Amino acid sequence: LVQLNNLTQNNRGITVDGSNLNNLTMNTILEGDGGILLTNANLTVINQNNISQTNGTGIKIEDDASLNEIFLNQIFDTQETAISLETSSNQIYSNMICGISDAGMQISGSSNTINNNTIHDSLLGMLIEDSDLTTVNNNTIYSNQITGIAMFATINSTIVNNTIHGNNPTVIPSFMDLDLAGIIMVQGQYNSITNNSVFDNAVYGINVNGSDTIT
Repeated sequence: LVQLNNLTQNNRGITVDGSNLNNLTMNTILEGDGGILLTNANLTVINQNNISQTNGTGIKIEDDASLNEIFLNQIFDTQETAISLETSSNQIYSNMICGISDAGMQISGSSNTINNNTIHDSLLGMLIEDSDLTTVNNNTIYSNQITGIAMFATINSTIVNNTIHGNNPTVIPSFMDLDLAGIIMVQGQYNSITNNSVFDNAVYGINVNGSDTIT
């Protein structure tokens, strides 16, 4: 149990490597180069942490870390992605993310579930790439500078019951060489975009580009 710590201006607030069944809860991480790093760790709970003003990623999960839960965290004003997930079979839910200079979430891997999160006033809401069997359900994503959800090379995934609005860029970045939208899907297969509320976004509500078998 790692609980109720105030961690300020460290290289990284908390690192867990090769350890399972951990609980990281109610910690405050301010400034420094990053918030929480989970590597080769399974069955870990990361919840109710407050992470802000870091130069790097707020929470990063990598290197075969699976069956972890990330919920009820508040992540504000980080210079890199608030939550970066590069592994499979994890759950991310009920987090509040705001003021991120990069994507609110960056998701890759397989069989991850992203539910009930709020992401706003960041560079980009959610970036999903090289993923399969990802479920994005009941998230609220608004007032981001580029787009709400961007999906690249993603298969067999579901985007359902999300509210995405007011994502209107002031400057379109050079790497986004297609018309913007609330939801963008590029080079995907066998994905489902269903029952979302998408309004007041730049150019299109949903833009599907170079993708097959979308339902």
